[in-house]
Amino acid sequence: MSMSATLNPPFLHVDGVRNFRDFGGYLGVDGHVVKRGHLFRSANYASITEQGLSQFSTTGIKIVVDLRRGHERVTSPSQLSPHQVETIFSSLGDGDGVTLPPHLQFIKDGDLSVERCHDHMMSSYRRIPWEPQHLATFKQTFHRLASGDGPIVIHCAAGKDRTGILCGLILHVLGVSPDDIIHDYLLTNAVPLDTPWLNEYAKRMSQMFNRAIDPLTLLPMLGVHEDFLVQAWDEMARRNGGIDGYLANLGITEDLRARLQQRLLDNM
Repeated sequence: MSMSATLNPPFLHVDGVRNFRDFGGYLGVDGHVVKRGHLFRSANYASITEQGLSQFSTTGIKIVVDLRRGHERVTSPSQLSPHQVETIFSSLGDGDGVTLPPHLQFIKDGDLSVERCHDHMMSSYRRIPWEPQHLATFKQTFHRLASGDGPIVIHCAAGKDRTGILCGLILHVLGVSPDDIIHDYLLTNAVPLDTPWLNEYAKRMSQMFNRAIDPLTLLPMLGVHEDFLVQAWDEMARRNGGIDGYLANLGITEDLRARLQQRLLDNM
């Protein structure tokens, strides 16, 4: 684990936003450090407060990558001002904004045992990297990072699964070790999953889908596990020969990698 990543706690308080953190600070190519203050990740911005908006503005973030589906954007609209940030999202393969995203469809119809929830998460990580909207948004994100348009934040609903995969790919391109990528991914579990919040989430899901839901059965869907991200990497190995093969198919050229490293690593 890189010393630079462990000396500075990456979490920042943005009121009304969970899991907001800087994912720089790790050792990358040839020992160069991923710059702080350029790469951020978080949960969604539907409940950000006025105080949170003020705190958010201090980061200098110019670009927001919203990996949520249309239904999520409609039911939980972002409260960030379009005058303050540019938001990137894709509607490819996303239906009409009415179709439930897979994780909500599972809560609605699935067998909500801890084991089945865990299995659902494993299958989700094998699926997410190849969904058309993710392929399009992942590629666009890499190009915008290389253009140096300003600090960027990547988020989905909870800022852990879709966000975790894209952030892991970015760190990989910058030469961050597999262990540090897993370390950054697992930091989501450091966010307090307090009982009132868990109970409220289960209650909201119960009301939404008219079924009794035991909050504890949802735990695999509210945290992260090393096995989840490994599923994505293993599927990339199976389909494309590895993470680099997946990135090549995504259109991430050697020239683009070099520009990303030049912009996002110190002293390159």
